[in-house]
Amino acid sequence: MKKLTVLLAAVCVSLSSVSMTAPEDRLQIVIIPKSDRSESDTTTPHAFAPRSLSLAGYGLMNFKLHWSSGAMSAEITNENLVRLESNPDIEEIIIDHPGSVTFDRSMDPSETLEQSETEGELPLNQKQIGMDRVRKEYPKLTGKGVTVGIIDTGVDGNHPLLQGKIKKFYNAKSRREETAKDLEKHGTHVAGLIAASGGIGIAPDSRIIAAAGMNNLKDLLSSLDWILSLSDRPRVINNSWSLTPEMSPTAVYRAIETAERLGVFMVFSAGNLGPKAKSLTRPHEHPFAFSVAASNEQGEILALSSRGPGIYNGQTTQKPEIAAPGFKVRSTSPNGRQSFGDGTSVAAPHVTAVAALLLQANPKLDSEDLRALFISVAQSERDDNISWDPKMGYGPLNAWSLIRKVAG
Repeated sequence: MKKLTVLLAAVCVSLSSVSMTAPEDRLQIVIIPKSDRSESDTTTPHAFAPRSLSLAGYGLMNFKLHWSSGAMSAEITNENLVRLESNPDIEEIIIDHPGSVTFDRSMDPSETLEQSETEGELPLNQKQIGMDRVRKEYPKLTGKGVTVGIIDTGVDGNHPLLQGKIKKFYNAKSRREETAKDLEKHGTHVAGLIAASGGIGIAPDSRIIAAAGMNNLKDLLSSLDWILSLSDRPRVINNSWSLTPEMSPTAVYRAIETAERLGVFMVFSAGNLGPKAKSLTRPHEHPFAFSVAASNEQGEILALSSRGPGIYNGQTTQKPEIAAPGFKVRSTSPNGRQSFGDGTSVAAPHVTAVAALLLQANPKLDSEDLRALFISVAQSERDDNISWDPKMGYGPLNAWSLIRKVAG
């Protein structure tokens, strides 16, 4: 695990004349300051190489510094925005709006199940990744002692199969920790695939730290700040979400860099814009974003699963990295129910949960180690001579092969 002193005030900002109230004619913005990181430095996160920035006199309202990215969110009038755009110490100003962060999953609400209909069964999606062999040969590997992060719509902490498994929950809208709840249904489905009891969760003894931050970029950055600043921050974080095409990924890129510096393994859904080539959704093209494609019951890539490669800062990245089950996958749903989900949002938690099992087997693994493990084992699972392809990445997820490599 890489050690790093977390800087809670990453950017030196002059805030005199900044207002905390706002009129109606305002825009929500995210400000990206220029970084003093040298071109040759590829290891220091931009957020940890701040440039002094004066924001006095622009009438900013509801200002918030986001330490993990070095970005700042605020509200501003159109008139003041025109003046702010000429500030030489600002790299980018992003116009934020509701719906700029979206999730990558479809769920059929007509196919919901009562808990009693399925309890105790090992579902097909787990058999596809070798979890039947894991349960038999490594029965003590259940994620015990491992904390998993989820940034999503929230999680229903009262679900019978998730009760007692949610350590902390943060609501980005209220900017405080609260009793766990799901503002939609997406996050509960994701959490169940990781930690639910009843045979649904791959790492049922892991514990969840969850943040609801799917409204806009500001809320997403607040969620990343919160989860990465925790003294007991998770070693792996599931991100089954995407930025909308018009939304700049710069601030999120910088937060991903910070997570990597902290040794946190960031797992992302690849997106649901397939079968078009180069349809990977942002920010999944980032080299430190481990992107997961979705496969069907036969192990073939779903038509909707986004294709690579990714383009990051003008360079091609081999994304997605791996494929996992993402068709009619059963998991928890709010109000004590279960439901089926399709897409890369349900594929990603398979990788996240298996990472939790690997961290239980070897707590010394960091994000770099985990990436290398998943890629090397996925390549060994292929039955062709292709090292990577834009549909499946390096190959399919196999939990048993991974655990055998780590635990022996």
